[in-house]
Amino acid sequence: MRVLAAVVSLLCASLAAVGAYAGGDSGYRPNGAAPPTPAGTGLYRCTGMIGVSSHPGQNDAYLYVTGTFPVPNAELQQLNKQWRDYVQSQHPDGIIDACGCPNVQPDPVKEKANEQGWIDSWKNRAAIIRTTWKYGQPASAATTTVVQEQPKIPTSH
Repeated sequence: MRVLAAVVSLLCASLAAVGAYAGGDSGYRPNGAAPPTPAGTGLYRCTGMIGVSSHPGQNDAYLYVTGTFPVPNAELQQLNKQWRDYVQSQHPDGIIDACGCPNVQPDPVKEKANEQGWIDSWKNRAAIIRTTWKYGQPASAATTTVVQEQPKIPTSH
């Protein structure tokens, strides 16, 4: 599980950096000040990873990815809370690191390429699951599709 925790931390740090860059935010805050909450609505995508105890024939890590959707910028804290609750509902006993919902590029072609890049980079380390979850909807309203299974490590007998 230590390796999984390290992988999850790396993923979250990377996603936070990408979200900040895509939103035009350098991440620098003098004296640790909170980032400003811009007015209006932004375009977001949520990504979260959850690890479960290893059982033969099951995945150890699941990376959930939403499509992009608009959210009022003033509601980002609630967006991240609802996203975390959703990911936890998928594996209630798992160790979660719901990385959050970074702001994404408004260009759909560039954003699709960015999304595919994340899927390609994590496909050998986690089961990649695309979900239809969107901000404001109950977890039960979302559907999931497995994009890529996590490779199984052979066990010796």
